[in-house]
Amino acid sequence: SRLVRLRRGPVLDIYRIDCVPIAMHVSLLTIAGEEVVRFHAEPTWTLADVLLEVCACSCRALPYRPRVFHGRLELLPGLSLVDAGVSDGAQLTLVKDPPWRMISASADGSARIWDTSSGECLRTLVGHRDSLRMAVVSPDRTMVLTA
Repeated sequence: SRLVRLRRGPVLDIYRIDCVPIAMHVSLLTIAGEEVVRFHAEPTWTLADVLLEVCACSCRALPYRPRVFHGRLELLPGLSLVDAGVSDGAQLTLVKDPPWRMISASADGSARIWDTSSGECLRTLVGHRDSLRMAVVSPDRTMVLTA
């Protein structure tokens, strides 16, 4: 905060207190409580700013789809830290969601695994002589069944 003089009088000066955003110390933790990174953040920062800072501090891109929470509230794009109730000394929680994948079956007898965020074909599965009518992924994401 800072004082701003509004009017100077012969006996009394009138001041206003302006609240100036001050950098906050914020920690980002895993669900297990391990600290990923500690950084200074402006109250007006959004999720994008936080993720840029995490990448800058770790010197690499995140290999997963990150979600950040303050308590039970998820920081969604456009929501500022201060609007989410984050204050100095706050601890945010990083949830690492696996990247979204999709599988497709094709008339050429192949199945393809796609990264839905980039549209990139990650792997082509071949081996069928006839066209495929379906492809499904096991619940634990370790196997693919094609028919």
